[in-house]
Amino acid sequence: MAPSFLVNVEGNLYFSANDGLLGTELWKLDGNLSASDFKSDFIAIYPNPVTTAFTVRTNYTNFETLEIIDMDGRKIATERFIPTNQYQFKASMLQKGTYVVRILISGKIVTVKRIVIL
Repeated sequence: MAPSFLVNVEGNLYFSANDGLLGTELWKLDGNLSASDFKSDFIAIYPNPVTTAFTVRTNYTNFETLEIIDMDGRKIATERFIPTNQYQFKASMLQKGTYVVRILISGKIVTVKRIVIL
């Protein structure tokens, strides 16, 4: 299982990898150097790659915060809104490249996904 991308976000190391059984999944490497499944299958981000905007859709109705992190681990944008299960982010403020999208519910990170801005 070789990681397809690797990013450090505020001291946490995230990577995606295909284990050969369940397909590609997002993993978080904790301080004990053990990997744990990050359970990101209930959130969809589309389209990806992104040209002008992307939509985040989730089964949760209390999705309230979206953060955009660059590949150097810097927080580029934070969007807070009335809790919902769908949100559209205008990507015009982002330069071309790869970013990490963090989804927060009740102040806790519930998923991390990678997007590409064209």
